[in-house]
Amino acid sequence: MLENQQEGKWDAISGVTEGALNAYIVSLFAPDDQSSAIELLDSFWSLMGSKSVYNNYDFGMIEGYVMHDGIVKGEPLMDIIDEVFGN
Repeated sequence: MLENQQEGKWDAISGVTEGALNAYIVSLFAPDDQSSAIELLDSFWSLMGSKSVYNNYDFGMIEGYVMHDGIVKGEPLMDIIDEVFGN
């Protein structure tokens, strides 16, 4: 993704679920500013791993998706998004 660049603009950036977050972060930077994009990606995903964003169910992810609304806690996730990207 970061290797394809022309004329200082992206032709297209896309992603699904986690990839959509990555695509958004990359879209904040010009293609010639890859190091800043990589730093923000690293910072964002480090926060995701360090905060209590995920529910730990007895039967793991399967229980989260079958018996609940998923494995991610909405409020901590939104706190991280606000911390990294602002309002």
